[in-house]
Amino acid sequence: MAQDAEVLAFVQAAAELLRQRLEVAEVTVDLEKRQILINEALEDCLGTLSKTGFWSEENRLLSSTLWNAVGDRLEKGWLQARARLKPRGYAGDHELLRRIVDRELCEHPFGRCFDRYFQAQAAPQAVRNRFELAAGWIVDAVHRTNAAICRISSVGSGPAIDISLACSQLPPEQRSRLHVTLLDVDGEALDSAAERLSRHLAADQMTLVQCNVFRLAQRPTLAEHLQGSEVILCTGLFDYLTDTAAAEMLSEFWNRLAPGGTAYVFNFAPHNPTRAYMEWLGNWYLLYRSEAELKAIAHAAGIPGDRTTSGAEPLGIDLYLALNKLDSAEGLIKPG
Repeated sequence: MAQDAEVLAFVQAAAELLRQRLEVAEVTVDLEKRQILINEALEDCLGTLSKTGFWSEENRLLSSTLWNAVGDRLEKGWLQARARLKPRGYAGDHELLRRIVDRELCEHPFGRCFDRYFQAQAAPQAVRNRFELAAGWIVDAVHRTNAAICRISSVGSGPAIDISLACSQLPPEQRSRLHVTLLDVDGEALDSAAERLSRHLAADQMTLVQCNVFRLAQRPTLAEHLQGSEVILCTGLFDYLTDTAAAEMLSEFWNRLAPGGTAYVFNFAPHNPTRAYMEWLGNWYLLYRSEAELKAIAHAAGIPGDRTTSGAEPLGIDLYLALNKLDSAEGLIKPG
């Protein structure tokens, strides 16, 4: 479809039908039936809207048309309202991530159904999966390294749920060897992370850096905080980086890793089945990449092909790239 009056009318008609069906659901007394009606209404609407073929930036105006028509109903769901309205100024803030991991639902009787729909989507499950994977990598690093201090760094750390989870899996004598460095643009997210980690780590085991993580590759004084890391994690940032910026970031990670260390970055794949929900209702746009595209970025960063591995969390929709720095002789590189 061309983005013109015809498309706008198409979206408005879909929005009006969604409103009608949600109004019926809202007055349905049987809670199980209400949930079914909401699920079906959202699924049908998103399926209809996907037929427009408008994605990413082309979708923004049309997404706003939908929200303007039905937002007073949709915002009763805490999770989708938080994703849409972005009170911290960006998508996927620390409180949203915490609720995703805790599978928390709001108390509003109608909104609770929307939250349940949100939590059942593939993308939130993939986020929970990647935290589990990252925690396992940290635990493995602590066990394999002989250094007195095992340095773990997280770029775009958010609430550091993965690191906290790893700490809970380590015995006290192993936790005492950790030093954790967190970099994030959001001071509130760092405060949340510090509170969470204080259950496991002493204050001198944590370094918190509030900074523009998107500019890390251009700010050597920021990148120095990663120096000597056994593990560097970047679980949510690459979904928003251009290829050039991503390559620069990868080379910086590689240069700062300790010998034997590994950097892990995640990026959602184009086949993310939650994309329509995220874009049409959440106004939440990612830069999707395939495994081949992630490896091409590592190649552009100058990282040897035999030093990269790739995989995905169990659903296969949030991919990861691992940079394995096995030899102390592997020197500094600059992205080509």
